[in-house]
Amino acid sequence: MQFCDIKPFARYVRLLEVDKNTYYPEFFPLDARLFYTLSGCGKIVVGGKEHSLPVGSILFINSGYRYRIMSENVIFLAVNFDFTQNNENSDFIYPPINTRFLEKGTKPVEYVKFSDAPCFDNFCFFEDFHSLQVDLIKLEKEYSRRLPFYKQQCSYILSSVLTAIARKSETRNQKEDSFNIEKIIKHIHANLESDLNNINIGKVFHFHPNYISAEFKRYTGQTLHQYVLNARILKATAFMESGIDDIAEIANNCGFQDTNYFSRYFKKIMGISPSAYIRSCLK
Repeated sequence: MQFCDIKPFARYVRLLEVDKNTYYPEFFPLDARLFYTLSGCGKIVVGGKEHSLPVGSILFINSGYRYRIMSENVIFLAVNFDFTQNNENSDFIYPPINTRFLEKGTKPVEYVKFSDAPCFDNFCFFEDFHSLQVDLIKLEKEYSRRLPFYKQQCSYILSSVLTAIARKSETRNQKEDSFNIEKIIKHIHANLESDLNNINIGKVFHFHPNYISAEFKRYTGQTLHQYVLNARILKATAFMESGIDDIAEIANNCGFQDTNYFSRYFKKIMGISPSAYIRSCLK
């Protein structure tokens, strides 16, 4: 199968909290898995090696490839999925229940091998992949809200995430002084309250502003301006969900100088006003 033929089916998307008192046995996954670290530092054994997963890292595990989650205080954004829609309407709409042990005759729901994306053959791991966070949080919200056509939207977002992983695999060995999208993404998320544009970011990384804009769009599929706005809105929702209810304070802490503009853009992205979102968090 060629990577361009994927049409992923997001079977199960959730926030997975793992604490030091939880014991996980070895799993034999019947579908493909993604683990993205939102907080803490997780550990997963796969391929006979223990992988540490700090914030911003992601681990892909293909179906039929054993792994074990180690006990740590960590929150993963975890995804069960197929690369195709072939099993969307089968008995495996929800996560298969017999994934803990390899029983005689047990077969994965789907096993795909790509001719042009070998990173997905077994498993692959990437640190500092912060650029995936925005899309993965959108994926979790789409899946949990289940609005009309959510399956199609989940497939679209997941396809973007998998494409980013495939591209990252191809450019893993880029030179340190070349354009490094992950360093730029990390800088953006660490400075969302600041004035972020192609000129200021270009000065930090010693690139021409036009080059920054063009390369950022090529790597992420979004303009720099759009990415920064979306990241700021997601940061705003995190503030609201933590109990902060002063809209002006939230807007300022997320880099919006104009509270009215923040409110309009928040509603455009989230579908409801900031005040309505805050009320929903208090229920």
